[in-house]
Amino acid sequence: MNQIILATHGGLADGMRDTLSMVLGDASNVHVVSLARDDKDPITSKVQALIDSFDPADKVYVCTDMLGSSVNNEMVALGAADEKLTIIAGMNMPFVIELAAAVEPLTNEEHMYEIDLNQPKQIVADVLANHQIDSVAFVGCGASMSELYPAKYFLANNTKTLNVQIFTANEFNYDTPAWLGPNTFVITCSLGGGTPETVEANKTAKAAGAPVVAITHAAGSALTKGVDHVIVHGFEANYAAKTEKMGYAIAVALEILQQVEGYDHYDEMVQGFAHVFECAENAAQSVGKVAEAWAQEHKDDDCIHFLASGASEKVAYSTSMFLMMEMQWINSGNFNSGEFFHGPFELTDDKHNFVLFMADGATRKMDARALTFLQRFDARYVVIDAKDFGLSGCVPSSVATYFNPIVHTAVMRVFAEHLADARQHPLTKRRYMWKLEY
Repeated sequence: MNQIILATHGGLADGMRDTLSMVLGDASNVHVVSLARDDKDPITSKVQALIDSFDPADKVYVCTDMLGSSVNNEMVALGAADEKLTIIAGMNMPFVIELAAAVEPLTNEEHMYEIDLNQPKQIVADVLANHQIDSVAFVGCGASMSELYPAKYFLANNTKTLNVQIFTANEFNYDTPAWLGPNTFVITCSLGGGTPETVEANKTAKAAGAPVVAITHAAGSALTKGVDHVIVHGFEANYAAKTEKMGYAIAVALEILQQVEGYDHYDEMVQGFAHVFECAENAAQSVGKVAEAWAQEHKDDDCIHFLASGASEKVAYSTSMFLMMEMQWINSGNFNSGEFFHGPFELTDDKHNFVLFMADGATRKMDARALTFLQRFDARYVVIDAKDFGLSGCVPSSVATYFNPIVHTAVMRVFAEHLADARQHPLTKRRYMWKLEY
C-alpha cells in the first residue's frame, strides 16, 4: 500500500488533505504533519511515529511544501536513513491525487526520469510514410513556444536538407509561410491544450494539408482535436517532469533528422535522453539553499536580466517573459550572451542584477565572455552553470550542448519558487490573464 505523508509549514497540508478527501472520498492513506510557529518538538519525531505505525511492506512517500525549506531539509535527512522513504518537494494537488489514487508503488518510469522515445520514433515514421517532408514548423505561444526552441535549434543546426522555422502561433495564422503544405511537418504545443491561437494554428496547418503533431499535458484537450498525432507529457511529478514537453519536442526533432537524412550522433542523443532528466532533477534538488539566498537578496528588485546562448537562449527569454514579468510582475530583459555585447552590456554596473545560464558545450565561450564582463564591472549576478551539475558527465559530450536547456529550466524553476515565496507573490497570481477578455 502507498502511504502518503503531507509535511508542511502551517495549515497547507490540512487544506490539501481536505480537498483530496472531496475528490477521492477515502483518503485514509494520506496523513498530515504540520510545523507550527511555536512547535517545540521536531517534525521528524511526528513523521517517524507515523512511519512506525505503517505496515513494513508499505511504500512511504513524504511530500513537502517547498525545496530548501526547513521541513523539506529535515525530511531529506530522515529519508537518507530509510530506503523505503521517497521525499518529494514542491507538492501540488494533481500529483498528490495521482499518488493517493495509485494502487501500486509508482516506479521510476511512472513518475521520475523517463520519456517514451518509441512514441516520437513511431510518429515520425508514420508521417514520413505518407509525406515527403522538406520543411518543419514549430508553433506555439508563450512558454510553450520557448520550450519548442531547443528542438528547433537542434534540427536547424544539424540538417543539411530541411527548412526549419519556429513561429508564435498567431504569426503563423496571419502571415502563413508560403511553403506550408503537405510536405511540412508541423509540431504544435500548449501545456493545457487550450491556447486559442495554437488551436487555430492546427487548423491553419491542416487546411494546407500538413501533418500535425500536438504536444500537450492535457489529453483530450482542444489542441488534440483534428491532428494526426498527439504526445501527452508529464508536469507535476517533479522538476524533471516540468521539462518533458521540451524533451519530447527534441526527441521528435531527432527522429525527423535521423529518418529523413541520418545523424551521426543519433545513438549519443538517445543515450543522453536516458540520463538527462535524472541529471536535471538532481540539479534542481541540490540548489535549494542557493536559490533561497538569491531570493532573499533580490526579492525587492524591480528589474532582473537574463542571459543565455545556444539551445538555452529561450530559457532566458521564457524566464524573463513568464516567470518574472507574467508571474512576478518584475520588469525583466533577456539577451543572447553574444548579442549582449552589441548594446545591452551598457547596463552593466553594481546596481543591475543578472542571471547567466552558462552552457556546457559549444557556446560556453560566449557565456564565459559575458561572465568576465559582469565580474569586471561589479554587476550583481548569479550563474546557473550546467557544468556544475555534471551535464557532460551524464550525457555524451558530443551532444551535451543540446541538453543544456533541460537542466537550466529545472534549476531555474527552484529559483522562481523561492523568489515567489520570499515576495509572498505566488507563481499562480495574475491581474489580467484568465480573468478578462483580451
